[in-house]
Amino acid sequence: MAAPDNFESAEKNVSNSTGPNATLPEPYVGAAAILENLPVSVPTILTYAVCFLLGTVGNVLVIFSVARFRRLRSTTNYLLGNLATADLLIVALCVPVKAAEFFLPSWQLGGFLCKATALLQFLSVICSVLTLTCISIER
Repeated sequence: MAAPDNFESAEKNVSNSTGPNATLPEPYVGAAAILENLPVSVPTILTYAVCFLLGTVGNVLVIFSVARFRRLRSTTNYLLGNLATADLLIVALCVPVKAAEFFLPSWQLGGFLCKATALLQFLSVICSVLTLTCISIER
C-alpha cells in the first residue's frame, strides 16, 4: 500500500483514547444498579449462596466423620478428609470473593488481601488436585 499524501487521513484510521473519535469504555453502573436488575442479581446471589452453604456443610460433615468414627480411619478416608479440607478452603475463599467481584467495579479490599486471597486460592486448588492424584495412585 502506498503511504497517504496527508497525515489527516492516516489519523482517522488510528483509534486512541484522546482523539475526537475515541471510543470510551462503558461506565460502571454500580452494585445498586446490578442489584436492582432482579433477573441477573437474584439467580447470581442464590447460586453463590447455595454453593457456599452446601459446600460448607458437606465438607464439614466429611471432616467430622473421618475424625470422629474410628472405623473410617483408613488411608483413602484420610485422603478424602484432606480433599474435604481443601474444598472447604476453596468454598471459604473463592465463593465470597467471586461474589464480591461480581458486584464491585474493582478490588476494594486492599493490596495485601488481593495477593493473599489469590495465593490461598491457588494453594487450595493445588492441594485438591494433588490429593485427587494421591487417591488415584493409592487405588
